[in-house]
Amino acid sequence: MITIVLVEHKKWARHMAKNAGGEDVRVERFRDEATDDCIDLFISENDEGAVVATVGLMEYNQSPLAELDIRSEVILDIRGGHPAMTDVACAVAYGVIRGEFKVAHGIVLEGLMAQIVPEHPLPHILCITPFQWEQGMDRVEIEERVIHPLVALPISDAEKALVDGSGVGALEKAWVEARCDVLDWGRAGAC
Repeated sequence: MITIVLVEHKKWARHMAKNAGGEDVRVERFRDEATDDCIDLFISENDEGAVVATVGLMEYNQSPLAELDIRSEVILDIRGGHPAMTDVACAVAYGVIRGEFKVAHGIVLEGLMAQIVPEHPLPHILCITPFQWEQGMDRVEIEERVIHPLVALPISDAEKALVDGSGVGALEKAWVEARCDVLDWGRAGAC
């Protein structure tokens, strides 16, 4: 198999390295043996945790409207790291690649975390605009493309119900008021 790495993908990985930092920074290719789908993941790890980002989802338009072009990459930022972090990133990527769902701010991927880690207290994944970097991550221009990165966070059933009933803004407000560390994948559940 011939592997083609696009300039835009390399620039996105460099952009992530600049913003995420880390002591152990690399890009690895992951392949779903059942379907032969593959995705490259940027991985940055240090004593505080890990950042994992897709590299190549920008090839898939995430707009629900054919005439509108919206490109994204998905970032997982995990305090302390998590053994399933690359599995979660791959599951999101494969879902997009296969057309099972599109990602956007406020989209909940129902039960996705539970499919990978059945006993996890946060069974769903919520996609939101990056918040943990001061600048340069909500809209990234690479070559001729504009990429709208998203952070994928695991959420509880109660948090999903709040998003479903009142919108993602209500959940974000609740997190701020509760001083919830949403990057802690080991949290017991809703804050």
